[in-house]
Amino acid sequence: MGPGTGRGRRLTVAARAEVRQRVSDGEKYLAVAAAVGCSTPTVVKAVARTGGLTPRTRPRAVLRLSGAEREEISRGLQAAEPYRGIAARLGRAPSTVCREVAANGGGPRYRAWRADRRAERQMRRPKVAKLAGCTRLRQHGEQQHRRAAESAAGGDVGPGAQRGAARGDGDWGGRARSGTAR
Repeated sequence: MGPGTGRGRRLTVAARAEVRQRVSDGEKYLAVAAAVGCSTPTVVKAVARTGGLTPRTRPRAVLRLSGAEREEISRGLQAAEPYRGIAARLGRAPSTVCREVAANGGGPRYRAWRADRRAERQMRRPKVAKLAGCTRLRQHGEQQHRRAAESAAGGDVGPGAQRGAARGDGDWGGRARSGTAR
C-alpha cells in the first residue's frame, strides 16, 4: 500500500479539520491523505462535503436537551430512578424524559451518546423531503393524483374516489335541493 491508500477507518472531527486546513493551505490531496493516514478519495469526500470550508456550528436551542442532560438521564436510568425523579433533577417535564427515553431505545437500551448523535442528525439541514424518503407515501400520493386527474377528465373513477365531484359543466352530480341552503 502506497501513501494515501489507508483503508477501513473513519476520519475523526479533528482529522477532518486538519484535512480542510491542509487543503486550504494548498497541499495536494495525495500529500494530505498521507499526512492524515487515509485514502485520497476520503480526502476528496471530506472536502466536497463542506466545499472546503469549515462547517458552521449550529447553537442548540435552549428547549432541546443537552448532552449533559442526556447523560444525567442515562445515569438515572442505570440507578433505576423513576422518570419523575430524573425530570425533577433536570428541571424538565416528566413527559420530556419519557419521550426521550422511548425515542432512543427504551430504558435498558438508552445511551446518552447515541441519543445526542441522533438529535444532531435530525437537526441537520437540508432535510430529505418526506416524499423523497418514503416510497410508500410517494406511491400513495401519486395514486391519489392520478385518481383526481382521471375524475376531472371524466375517465374511469376507481374505488375510493370522491363521489359528487364537479364534472366541469357546473353540475355537481348530486340531487338538487329545493329551498334549503347550507
